[in-house]
Amino acid sequence: MNACIETIRIANRQLDHIQAHEARMHRTRSELWGCTDFIALKDVITIPPDLSNDTHKCRVIYDVIIHQIMIEPYTIRTIRNIRLVTDDTIDYRYKWLDRSRFAAHQALADADDILLVTRGYLTDTSYANIAFFDGNRWLTPSTPLLSGVRRQRLLHAGILTEAPLQPSDLPYFQSARLFNAMLPWSESPILPMSVFLW
Repeated sequence: MNACIETIRIANRQLDHIQAHEARMHRTRSELWGCTDFIALKDVITIPPDLSNDTHKCRVIYDVIIHQIMIEPYTIRTIRNIRLVTDDTIDYRYKWLDRSRFAAHQALADADDILLVTRGYLTDTSYANIAFFDGNRWLTPSTPLLSGVRRQRLLHAGILTEAPLQPSDLPYFQSARLFNAMLPWSESPILPMSVFLW
């Protein structure tokens, strides 16, 4: 079976939302491989003494055990266009290391990113959850491929509201934002709706 991955933001040499990542990894290991032990990521991730205060990405590859921990610099991707792509059979309930399905769609998209449409409903882009502003609220699809760590926090804080969203809803929104564990809401650029391609 394929390995899974946790992607953790390091800012100012601190692991961001580490308990939420630990909880997801524990749940994934339990559900996929029947593991009952708890791995405390804060105890196995070592911040290098020469790491700068800039933002870094920590990638933890695991299944029953942790196979690899990598820390690398992070820069926010520039998104100029996002193409809607239909895939009714994709399953990304777990954060799989294998992203070949996304890569195959991306290769055909001729765009900076893709927004997956599954069984008629908007889900996520290839690397982030998404939200749309209707002039009053930020709405995020209630049908995400992966209910990300940051998405859960934003919902809990009342910043986002879940809604079943379809492609036909897009003309009614004013703007969009992409966000994930590496991209905090405060740093998420506001995108005009003109970026979306059909």
